[in-house]
Amino acid sequence: MAEGFFDAKFALFGLPGSGKSTFRKVSELVARDLDLQLQHLRLADPLYAAQEAIYAIAGAPLDTPDTQDGELLNMLGVHMRRINPRILEEHATIRIRELAAAPNRHPGNSRILICDDMRPTDASFMRRLGFKFVLIDVPPNVSVDRRENRGDISLGSLSDPNERGVAGIDHDFVIDNSGDVSRLFENARRFWEGAILDTDRS
Repeated sequence: MAEGFFDAKFALFGLPGSGKSTFRKVSELVARDLDLQLQHLRLADPLYAAQEAIYAIAGAPLDTPDTQDGELLNMLGVHMRRINPRILEEHATIRIRELAAAPNRHPGNSRILICDDMRPTDASFMRRLGFKFVLIDVPPNVSVDRRENRGDISLGSLSDPNERGVAGIDHDFVIDNSGDVSRLFENARRFWEGAILDTDRS
């Protein structure tokens, strides 16, 4: 496949704690056996950069840039979008171009872009950018338990404007993540085997 393109783009969404990032990490392992070249788009990079800067200014630098202060990230999502409603769309557009232009590590393999942090407010522009939507589905009580166990500094509110509307997003695929990691591996393998078939037909 020529550089500058992806065979397919998938955006994961679901309740906070549903396992979007876990599915992406599992997919990266599964991809090695399926001749897939997965590349990762983190949509919320601008929010995490702002979070890191705020903690540094406050004299409490974060141990890792992936740390989640849910309350702060929710607030940043609201106010950074107020300042520039297209901030995440602009970031995504630039980052997709950068990733697409990067050298193809495994020429001949299907080249897939996966975003693991789409929120309902992002859905309209992500569709315009050509993403198919994958719902990571878990019961609400399971998502709450997982959020409480993953060590976030604080938990964002499920009623936050960034999080509302998950049920209203039209999705192309559903991944059941109500079981354990071994079950998620099985579901991921089935999903990506199907994705390869769909890509080959297009």
